[in-house]
Amino acid sequence: MTGPLLVGIDIGTTRLKVCVFSASGRLVGEDHDNVIVMTPCAGHVEIDLSDLMVKLKSMLKKIAAAYGPAIEAVGFSVTNPTLVVMDKKLNAIRPGIPYLDNRSIDEVSVIVESMGGPEQYFDRVGNQPSPSTSTAGLINHIRGKEPETWSRAYKVGFLNTYLAAQFTGSVVCDPTTASYSGLIDVRRPYDWDNDLISAAKIDKDFLPELKPPCHKAGGLCREMARDTGLKEGISVAIGSADTASAAFALGLTRHGDVFESMGTSDVLTFCLDKPDLTGAFMNRSHVIPGLWLCHGAVSTSGAAISWLLKNIFPDLEDVGVLEEYARRSKPGANGLIFLPYLAGERSPIFDSKACGTFFGLTLKSNREDMIRAVYEGAGYAIKQIYNRGRSKWNIGPKTIKCVGGAVGSSLSLQIRADILGAELACIETENASAYGAAMLGGIALGIYPEFHAVPFLNTISRRVTPDLKSMEIYDGYFDIYDNLYPQLRQSMHQLNKLRSVVNSGHQTFHAASRFS
Repeated sequence: MTGPLLVGIDIGTTRLKVCVFSASGRLVGEDHDNVIVMTPCAGHVEIDLSDLMVKLKSMLKKIAAAYGPAIEAVGFSVTNPTLVVMDKKLNAIRPGIPYLDNRSIDEVSVIVESMGGPEQYFDRVGNQPSPSTSTAGLINHIRGKEPETWSRAYKVGFLNTYLAAQFTGSVVCDPTTASYSGLIDVRRPYDWDNDLISAAKIDKDFLPELKPPCHKAGGLCREMARDTGLKEGISVAIGSADTASAAFALGLTRHGDVFESMGTSDVLTFCLDKPDLTGAFMNRSHVIPGLWLCHGAVSTSGAAISWLLKNIFPDLEDVGVLEEYARRSKPGANGLIFLPYLAGERSPIFDSKACGTFFGLTLKSNREDMIRAVYEGAGYAIKQIYNRGRSKWNIGPKTIKCVGGAVGSSLSLQIRADILGAELACIETENASAYGAAMLGGIALGIYPEFHAVPFLNTISRRVTPDLKSMEIYDGYFDIYDNLYPQLRQSMHQLNKLRSVVNSGHQTFHAASRFS
């Protein structure tokens, strides 16, 4: 093996990956394991950081045994936001709290009220107020509800803050992760905002130093070198949030670039050269200074397929059989439309009380129509986001890059292309976020003099072009889809309230059952 090797460490919500790449961008080796996600009670979600570090060190030992002498740099890609509280020795003093957690709703509301309301909050911060975009509320929750933990707290940060601290001893964080803190103005992402910090009543001394994602946090410390077998002193880049890392890996370097990540949830990402932000998206700075990323996230697009197979048609063997049935129905599912709000929804409505809906059922509706409607519902949801982005920023790319597990489904791809009326280009990769992290490590090392010198991922495995006849059919059904939520919103909220009242008597049992 000649030339330096770069390691990308990608920590997702449920999956941990360690990938080794050559400086030319070739995947040399990889390993992966599961992240333990805990739900100690309703609304609380946590990550076992002790288990995470044990697994990470073990994986790095294997990587070092195979490639150690040639490895020169490490970079991080992390699920975000995930709050980590550290003591003076920079050890985590409680489990990490990822974006799925909802315990800080009240604390976020207090901050929003102090700033004059949701509109004023967005105007000041650049993101909608929620537990998943305002870790300031979560910090206040820990301070108020976990006084023993807070008495030992020295620094708070994100998952890559913690990793950098363990690997180098430095306490830093990058703007892509801090964009969801509620403590910076996303339009000016390289400085903590003193007014926002004051509004949240947080001592600035608890916050890490803000540095670019390609910043060299330091050299690998002696203790971590001993525990992993990697060479002491190799370059460690702070890295970024995982979706930002993937966007960088795929070469989103210009205003108007767009890519879609298709998996359990779907995320459509627009790249902007100005922070002209809208509340229909989750907004952050890009890995590349002077650019911004706006993410339109559909929460349960892929999860709806799993739900359909597990709960509605358990007699069908697998997703392949499910898709065979879907193909027997026509584009438009014979007039059946599905709203994919099985866990509320993020973009563009940001409504945790929205619920899934089949609209248009008749005596002639069958399982083929229902299955196809679920696939089409995800496409309509992405088109809502796509249309808002095109209208807001005058962006109309000829091709949308796609990555993720769902790109293996030819049915999903064709439906998506037909509904969007755009060509899809499937990028051949399973490790986009890890790749971006490794390349950031290469920039920190000095292999690449600047961002555009990185060998971006651009190998296209498949192109899918829209069918004109299907496009016309879907355009008509989309207009109905687009109007359904505004008309059903009040009824959805009433139903949610009723459901909460009915289930309240069983809440103690459900909470206890999580520990069984």
